[in-house]
Amino acid sequence: MDILYPRLRAKQIGRMLGAAIVGALVGGAYGALHDQVSYSISPEYFTRMKFLQFAYADFGWSNRWFAAVVGIFASWWVGMIAGWFLGRIGFGYIDENKAVACVGKALGILIGTAALTGAIGIALGYLQTAGDGVNDWNEWREELYLKDVRSFAVVAYLHGASYIGAIIGLIAGSGYLVWCGRKERA
Repeated sequence: MDILYPRLRAKQIGRMLGAAIVGALVGGAYGALHDQVSYSISPEYFTRMKFLQFAYADFGWSNRWFAAVVGIFASWWVGMIAGWFLGRIGFGYIDENKAVACVGKALGILIGTAALTGAIGIALGYLQTAGDGVNDWNEWREELYLKDVRSFAVVAYLHGASYIGAIIGLIAGSGYLVWCGRKERA
C-alpha cells in the first residue's frame, strides 16, 4: 500500500509540490511548442475554433503568440497533475537522494511519449484524410467555414493523439518510478 497511501514527511510533500510546479511549467512550455507546430499545419484550427474558445486570453498579440498562449493555458494543468502524481510516487516510494533524478526521468518519459504519439497523430491524420477520407470532415467544413479542412483534421488528430500520449506517458513514467523503487530495494 506504500504506492497508494505512502507515509509522507513534510519535506516529501514540499518536493511533491515542487514536482507539480515543475510539471506545470514543463506542460505549459510543451503546450506552447505543440501549438506552434499545430498552427504551422492549420492556422484555421486556431482562427476558427481555438481562439474563440480562449478569447479571454487574447492580449492583442500576433496569432502566433496567441497560439502559444492557448497552448500554455490548455496544457499547464495537465503537467501540474502529472507532476504531482509522479512526485507522489517518486518521493513517497524512492529514497530522496535518487527520487529527484527518477521523477525527472519519469517526466521526460511522459513528454517523449506525448510527442511521439502526437507525431503518430499527424501521420494518422494525413492517412485518414487522404482521398475521400477528408469528406468525413464536411460537417466541420460547413460549420466553421473551413477552407483547408484536411489540415484542420490533421491538427485535430495531433491534439487527440497528444492527450492519449500524455496518459500513456504518465502510466509509463509511473511504471518507471515503481521500477526505480524496486531496484533500490533489491
